[in-house]
Amino acid sequence: MSEALRSFLEFEWLTGVSLGWATGLTVALYLALLVFGATRSSDFIYEGSPDRTRRRDLRWWLIPVVLVQILLYLWL
Repeated sequence: MSEALRSFLEFEWLTGVSLGWATGLTVALYLALLVFGATRSSDFIYEGSPDRTRRRDLRWWLIPVVLVQILLYLWL
């Protein structure tokens, strides 16, 4: 394996990024996924579901799950 490929796969190219920037980018990625999931149409959310009860609306599950992930990431 070439040295450049090994360096890329072992993420050595990220050694110059500060911890603050890395944390900010990770939280921004979590928030982008939250916005993406929360903006899906109800037809998309309920596709394949036997009924349209509120407990099956994945958008309501997405919000606390992603927020817990962000809190765990920032806390640990």
